[in-house]
Amino acid sequence: MSEANDPYLDPATGVLRNLVGARTRSELDDAEADVVMARATQLTFRPVAPTGDLAEFRAIHRHLFQDIYAWAGEIREVDLRKNLTGAQPFLPASVIRRAADFAADELRQDGMLRGLGRTEFIDRLSHHYDQWNHIHPFREGNGRTWTGARSPVR
Repeated sequence: MSEANDPYLDPATGVLRNLVGARTRSELDDAEADVVMARATQLTFRPVAPTGDLAEFRAIHRHLFQDIYAWAGEIREVDLRKNLTGAQPFLPASVIRRAADFAADELRQDGMLRGLGRTEFIDRLSHHYDQWNHIHPFREGNGRTWTGARSPVR
């Protein structure tokens, strides 16, 4: 997708539309670093309701990015890939919800990773992390959302 067709970008600056008035990527990165760190600290003391599915990730994303993006916690509406040579696209936006339901069901079938030995735990955790990363439900902030999530082992 070209930047001209990305509704999340400010056409005047090429920067993601944001609530902090950032007009350069550097300004936006600085604002995100400060605000998201503070919001992540809040999650340590007041975590979102654990549902083990897309609803939980949406709540975490909304909490982390509510001061930065009006669309915080919303599923992306555009297809995208990392801006790196040879990068593969993330899952198409049109199938995010279905894929997330499948990933959540599979995690539940794995018992939310409870009771696994170390080797199996690492294998299954890696598998589930890779699935959610490929789904990439948000326009920005997916990795910080995963790290803002509590461990699936409850």
